[in-house]
Amino acid sequence: MKLREVLGLMLLSTALAGCASSGGPAAAAAGNVSSVVMSVGGSVPDWLYTHCGVVSATINGSIFYAEPALTDGSGNPPHGWGNPYDSGEMSLTSLTTADFRDSAGNAAHFARLPQGPDLAICS
Repeated sequence: MKLREVLGLMLLSTALAGCASSGGPAAAAAGNVSSVVMSVGGSVPDWLYTHCGVVSATINGSIFYAEPALTDGSGNPPHGWGNPYDSGEMSLTSLTTADFRDSAGNAAHFARLPQGPDLAICS
């Protein structure tokens, strides 16, 4: 393995561990983040976890991924979003899509994918 690949794996491991220990997307996958429950066409108040960026939301027990993920480039939510949570409203627009909006005008679109985003490093 090349030094660049080893360093890339170390960086990825550190980033994932940091978010997992704080209840981020990796923790959501492990069931450590609360899930909102609603039917298609419904909306509920939500405290969206944003500490590692606006990356995912757990809805009806399934992980939905932000399209696109929203970050400041340093693993935080973009300027203007709450951190570590942002208060707003989550709407389930179909069985596989949802939208989040907060009172400051921030918005994110989520999709339930068969698999999560590919975090593998190509060799």
